[in-house]
Amino acid sequence: FPRYGLILVVGTTGSGKSTLLAASLRHRLVHRRHDPVAIGTFEDPIEYGLKGLAQGAMPEPTQVAIGPGRHIREWERVGPNAMRRRLDVIWMGEIRDIESARTGLELARTGHAVMSTLHVDTPAEAFDRLIKFFPKEVQESEAYALLSQLRMIVAQKLTRTIDGGKMAFRSWIVLDRATKEELLRHDFTRWSTVVRDIVHARGADFESAAFEAWRAGRINGESFREVAGLTPAEARAYVQERGMDASALG
Repeated sequence: FPRYGLILVVGTTGSGKSTLLAASLRHRLVHRRHDPVAIGTFEDPIEYGLKGLAQGAMPEPTQVAIGPGRHIREWERVGPNAMRRRLDVIWMGEIRDIESARTGLELARTGHAVMSTLHVDTPAEAFDRLIKFFPKEVQESEAYALLSQLRMIVAQKLTRTIDGGKMAFRSWIVLDRATKEELLRHDFTRWSTVVRDIVHARGADFESAAFEAWRAGRINGESFREVAGLTPAEARAYVQERGMDASALG
């Protein structure tokens, strides 16, 4: 729960991005009442109601629907509206274009903790996607502005378990000082590659989590390949490198 900056939850449609963000806000409202903050959500449409969760000194959250005939007509008005409400924590729907990217970065720069989603598979891809929202001539400056505001990127995937349930897998990177210093040693066009390597080195990648779940018998070989993003041949090689029989993948 950083005091300011941008937190991204990324994944494909149906991967539970909004559910994860709503759960984090619920946790804050219910379990962190000793640290009261003004929370506001700006969504198209509102997916999870937070009314009634705040108690004590924690203010009641503000939830705003975006679109024609709703609370605010256009995303361009989110920034001014959020500033007037004097919010501490802002859930800003999805970053889907240059306008929403600019709004998210501006709110993060002005002392808010901004939480949003992005439609990519991994933390590494988030860098490339966000930077490419902007025209080529300003991408470098916007990349450094993004790096200064980013605090964390979490990617999520869902898959079926062997017992018929569902399991969430997450890959993440915390943009701490050491990580930012490492990225600054490289040209911004290589940041996605550098982030991918850092995530892998820290064991925070999808492959590691999916392999452990498969080895524990919680998911089958097909789910392992799907979550890890590996072809059948790559999956067999991955398993063999870790001293296991690849034929068990099925």
